[in-house]
Amino acid sequence: MLSSDTQWSRGRVFGTFILVWALLFLFRLGYVELAFNEVRRVYPALTMLSDGHWLTPVFNGQPYYRKPPLMNWLVAFFVGLGGRNEFFCRLPSALSLVPLLALLAFHRGMWLSLRGRLWAGLVLMTAVGVLRAGRFCEVDMGFAVCAGCAILLWLDNLSVGREDWRLWVPAGVALGLGMLFKGPLILLVFYVTACAVLRRRRSPSLLWSPGHAAGLVVALGIFSSWLAARAVWGETPDLAAAAVSKATGEGDMWRIWWIELSQRILPLGQNDRFFSFNRWLRGFVGGPALFLPWLALVPLLWLRADRSADEGISRGLRDALVLLTILILAMPLTKARYLLPVFPVAAFALALLLERLDAVCPPVVLWWRRLLLALRWLLPLLALAGIAGLAAPWLRRSPLSSRLISLAALVTWQQVLLSALALALAVLFVAWAGRSCPRPATVSSCMTVTVAALVVIMLFWQIFHAPLEQSREIMRSIARRAVAGLQAGDALGTVGISPGKPLHFYLPATARLLDTGSDSRLRGELDCMRRVITLDRRGLPPEDDASVLPDMHQFLREDGFLPMGSFQNHDGVYMIWDRAVRPSMNGNRRTRHSSFVPDTKKELR
Repeated sequence: MLSSDTQWSRGRVFGTFILVWALLFLFRLGYVELAFNEVRRVYPALTMLSDGHWLTPVFNGQPYYRKPPLMNWLVAFFVGLGGRNEFFCRLPSALSLVPLLALLAFHRGMWLSLRGRLWAGLVLMTAVGVLRAGRFCEVDMGFAVCAGCAILLWLDNLSVGREDWRLWVPAGVALGLGMLFKGPLILLVFYVTACAVLRRRRSPSLLWSPGHAAGLVVALGIFSSWLAARAVWGETPDLAAAAVSKATGEGDMWRIWWIELSQRILPLGQNDRFFSFNRWLRGFVGGPALFLPWLALVPLLWLRADRSADEGISRGLRDALVLLTILILAMPLTKARYLLPVFPVAAFALALLLERLDAVCPPVVLWWRRLLLALRWLLPLLALAGIAGLAAPWLRRSPLSSRLISLAALVTWQQVLLSALALALAVLFVAWAGRSCPRPATVSSCMTVTVAALVVIMLFWQIFHAPLEQSREIMRSIARRAVAGLQAGDALGTVGISPGKPLHFYLPATARLLDTGSDSRLRGELDCMRRVITLDRRGLPPEDDASVLPDMHQFLREDGFLPMGSFQNHDGVYMIWDRAVRPSMNGNRRTRHSSFVPDTKKELR
């Protein structure tokens, strides 16, 4: 338990933050292959690195304006620094939490003690939604962190009596960066919180101060600097792509932003943008669920406030939490992840509650301790269940006489070591938790054991669930099979697979997307190919960005290709074709490809 705001204590708090953050967000960060939404951040970044068009993100061959480019810039920086792999693509999302943790540890404010700041950071890091968003290459994590930094800076400066530009300008910097992540909607989160706090403190006149105007100018200036630079330099990545995007409306940035904003408030869009009650209900229920397990403490915010707490800030955060939740979840096209920027507000409010929970409601702390002691035996059971889950598929598929041989062949020694470590960690936690929750129960002891249990459970998830996820991967399997046996100079092409599909991330840089615009042009390109990957979407809705000839399979067979494997997922059936015969130099006869060995085994799943 921290007793004072000394420099050593602040360093210890930040060290605790970094330790928990590293265990939660860096362990096996790049273990699972990229998902489709992630490629919307990764591919524009790779285009920036290859073409140098830093002001205009390009995705699927067209300018991509649905999100501002800050996340693309960060991904491009880390990929250029560390290499093209999943870990460095996702590292910006994980690292985005560190500035907020540093502000919690080192920035001074009178409304929240250092111990409360420790609780706020731990609550935020261990929420389910933050754990998920911080391990994927998406804009939601950086957007939420910028909102949290702006609110924290503003509350700290307000609590120490700063009412001039120093109250608003630091928050304006965070708001400007947040708008470069996901647009101006961050202003809604900040101003609802600020207005709620100022109303409770009876000082709404601060909204009309010159300092507020200066902070707003800084926020809008940071965001508009990208727009101004783009207008001055006027980058055009590809004239043909720009013409197509202009014809389809994809190149009109302001039109896209207006549609994105208006459709979330009034669902008058097209395609899958129409209102669906089931989809809205999933977002309405799933949004608060992303704040588990700390959602159970949120109703306690309405307990009687303690006199030692800043009632204006405490009640203002509570009011803002309710109002923001209603506004976001009431949107017709809401999604669960849209509630993520509200989580810092909830974490700050819960930190104020946890500081006074011992005095305000001791029975809650008592039952909290009893629940922890009862559930501590769950962790060894989870470890044993994880080990059984890894072994069950192979034990079920193999004959009785070869079960041990099959298990030894399919389970790597690293996984065996990690499973043994998980079981030992669970046993140690059971012994440690019993000593760390003595009587009488305190918030500090309960919080310590709860956070430790959540960290262990997250480690279990990565140890046992990540291999199962990897065993169901399609894109990396297709890429490995497609490049197996290729020699120097052998060309690899894809037909009917959109440039925005994750598969292209795992193929060699020399792989070409073949043109299906005409029969003769496609045949000319196929003559140079050794191996081809196709996507059969029969039975699925057609895609606007993928034009496939209806008789592609027969066309490839006539051109001398034979199938060597197929893989199925929600996109359709991916098929790999290898050239069995190739045209001679005069084009009149065909010769066998000497290195082709047909494989009749199907890879369909």
